[in-house]
Amino acid sequence: MVKCLMGWNQEQTSVICRERLGGGSYLTHSIVPMSIEGAHSGMTAEGDNRVLMQKVVKDILTDMQKKLHKMPELTQCPKREIPELKSI
Repeated sequence: MVKCLMGWNQEQTSVICRERLGGGSYLTHSIVPMSIEGAHSGMTAEGDNRVLMQKVVKDILTDMQKKLHKMPELTQCPKREIPELKSI
């Protein structure tokens, strides 16, 4: 899962930097092109990490059905923080 998230973050960050820097991002002294190349090597052939993320979610759901994966307990639930009519 870490590879999926890191690859996605690096690709998104690199593309945004390239767009914001304009033509300067294509110069040889800029690290943006190398970052884009590195991001592409961390992605799947489909061009993103959706396939890997789907596999991670499928594995977690399968483990949950077998009671091998415990979901984290919600400690800060927004629904509990919404005032009720009687408390207003």
